[in-house]
Parts: sequence; C-alpha cells; structure tokens
Amino acid sequence: MQDPSEVAYGTGFISPDNDDYSARNATVACRAAGLPAEVRVHWNVFPHWVNVIKNGSPVDPTRPPQTYAGAKASAVHFLGSLLQDKLPRLRVVVLLGKQAQDGWRLYRGAGGPVPRRLKVLSCPSTSPQAWNNRDKLTGRPNSGITIDTLKLAAGMLDSYQP
Repeated sequence: MQDPSEVAYGTGFISPDNDDYSARNATVACRAAGLPAEVRVHWNVFPHWVNVIKNGSPVDPTRPPQTYAGAKASAVHFLGSLLQDKLPRLRVVVLLGKQAQDGWRLYRGAGGPVPRRLKVLSCPSTSPQAWNNRDKLTGRPNSGITIDTLKLAAGMLDSYQP
C-alpha cells in the first residue's frame, strides 16, 4: 500500500490493527481471502508515515516535511533489504494500489533484485477512495477485485511446501 495514515502517526507503522479505514478494509479482505495473520506481512511502499505538506505547511511542524516522491526513492533500499534478507520464505507479493505499483516499478527500474520464486500480483488499494469504487473497465467493485487477488495469492501459498 502507500504509507501508514495520519491515524497511525502515533505508532508510525502499518498495521491491520490501526484505527483507520484502509487497515479495516485490509483486514476484511484478508479474512475473506483466507489469509490469516500468520502467513502475511503488511508493508507500505513508504515504510513510515510521510509528513507531507498540506495547506502550505507540514502536517507535523516538529518533523521535517517529505514529498511522496522523496519517500518512495528512499524506500527502495528498505524494499531490497526486506526481499533479500528479512523474508527468505516470501512467495507472493500483492501490490495494493497505484502507489505500491509505482514503488515496485521504481524498485525494479533501479535494478532491485527479485527472487525467482516470487510471484507479483496487483490490485486496487484498500483505501476508502479505491475500495468503495468500481473498476473503470469492467465495472466490478474494487473491493471484490482486491479480495479475488488475495484469494489467488492464498492459493499460491497453499501449493508451497517449506
């Protein structure tokens, strides 16, 4: 997904337990897809809350402002470390939304390695703006597309034997 919402500012990290709609929708989608917490890792293209400028000043004036483009560029290193060092048994990545998909393209464009065993899927974000809308081409609800994509990912995990 993108980054932890302002609601997650206190924790500063993504969690399906955060008190925001995107987290709630992610939890609903994962449950509907049969993806228990034990088999998934939630990660944002920006692994931390991004202190963007709104209405001419940073949301948090005590911290330096950051643009999404700058945060995305700095996150490439974190993604490489995550894929190569931290998650050796990772089998499927689901890119939830345009920011995640753009971040993945940036990572790959920078020569970021991807293990051969890794499958990459894309679908709409669980943010309310995406979740509550329909796909422009098919007219299907984005929430259904996201759940179906996560079901596909769950099926890929079923075939994996450690």
